[in-house]
Amino acid sequence: MAVPEHIHEFPPARTFREDDPTTLYWIRGNTILYRHYPLNGADVDSFSFYLGSFAKDRKHCYCTSTRLTGGIGAVFRALNFTYATDGTSVWTMGGKIKDADAASFVVCDDGVHYLGSGSPVPYGFGKDKNHVYYYDFDGKPNRVRKASTSSFVSFNDGHYGKDDCFVFCGTATLPKAKVEHWHKIGGYYSKDDSRVYYFNRLIRDADYDTFELVDTGGSLQMAKDKHRFYDTDRVVTEAEFFDRIEKYGRKN
Repeated sequence: MAVPEHIHEFPPARTFREDDPTTLYWIRGNTILYRHYPLNGADVDSFSFYLGSFAKDRKHCYCTSTRLTGGIGAVFRALNFTYATDGTSVWTMGGKIKDADAASFVVCDDGVHYLGSGSPVPYGFGKDKNHVYYYDFDGKPNRVRKASTSSFVSFNDGHYGKDDCFVFCGTATLPKAKVEHWHKIGGYYSKDDSRVYYFNRLIRDADYDTFELVDTGGSLQMAKDKHRFYDTDRVVTEAEFFDRIEKYGRKN
């Protein structure tokens, strides 16, 4: 939880370097820029930023190159790679969580998911006294409507969480999954005591006892059981299965 560098404040850099996240915000003359976009009116002397693309100065707060309307810069802070607050409102890169109770809001994980390229992107759960929320770098943050805020916990992998009654993948529940028996088996595949899932989808005809993830050495999601071969949750022929691994799996 709470990777320290994600809540650490960085001063603006003197030069921008494409592959260096500590230079996302930088100074050119008397102007602060986010990458190559100027932050008009930002105060150079009081400016600092966080690796999740949030920033602040003595009066205002920002997400990428956009000023957050109503944000109070003096008390603004990142909670993790995904969420930030000024004590009155809570934001993600997708915007303000309109109904969030900032006073009771806490993050449930580190708020970061790493793509196959190794690039970090904001994914994760947060909750307040009333609701659980999820953001996955796609659109706006959403409420996890069936989740109990009192018992919800995140698996800190960008996708999965659970409460006393349900297993969640993002905002969706895994259909009929028994929380006490559910576990991940690799990649985006999981099981409870009688069912097999891919992400939030039930693989209806999977043979439970022999179903297993196939390690392709890369980002492909492939599995098999004694009857079938799977590309994600889609049944494919044996020839299609091995052809895809040959084309897109990691080369030895």
